[in-house]
Amino acid sequence: MPVSALAALNQRKKIKQKARGTVLFHQGDGVSSLYRLLSGVVLLSQVDRSGVSVISHMVCPGQTLGFRAFIDGGLHGVSAVCATQAVLCCIPSDVVSQAFLSIPPLERVFARHVAAELSATEDAVMALSSRSVHDRMVLVLARLYRQFGSGQENGAARLVLPLLRSDIAALAGAARETFSRSMHALESEGLVVLDGDEAVFPDMARFRRAAQLIQPGVWAD
Repeated sequence: MPVSALAALNQRKKIKQKARGTVLFHQGDGVSSLYRLLSGVVLLSQVDRSGVSVISHMVCPGQTLGFRAFIDGGLHGVSAVCATQAVLCCIPSDVVSQAFLSIPPLERVFARHVAAELSATEDAVMALSSRSVHDRMVLVLARLYRQFGSGQENGAARLVLPLLRSDIAALAGAARETFSRSMHALESEGLVVLDGDEAVFPDMARFRRAAQLIQPGVWAD
């Protein structure tokens, strides 16, 4: 039976490409599929008490979506939208439920995985919420570079921004005007310059030190 359950997981999983702007699920929806992000970026958002949708988290390649709501047996507590073109591995939730019944240890593995991702998400949210917009911008750009940045040349580095500037501002909890002021401040400090759809780090070692001072361990390998 365990072998057949694992075979069902493999047979029913699908690799899907999603366009920018595709909604994977809405806040309040039931859990129909579980996802693992293979490439791209997915943004999670919640509607606050005033009815405003607020971006709360960025999901990067290798991370999962929907598992927490599935384990809790409830509804999605957030909405998930592809901020870029994305490739995901999708598994129907009924197949996962059957696998859990057939292989009890598998559910514990999933639960530990969900707990670890939840802890990391909460740590990231706390790190941002307790900082100034300036520092939040540094941390958001640091995470983007770690996920999507390429090599360096003469100590400088460039990052093709995978997100719209408005999405980056939302992740940092910054209004448009505050975002512009913060970016001007970072530029005057020689930490980062926005050049079209790229972020330029004139001195990556200096930027890394600045990020580490704001949140020790943010650049841990």
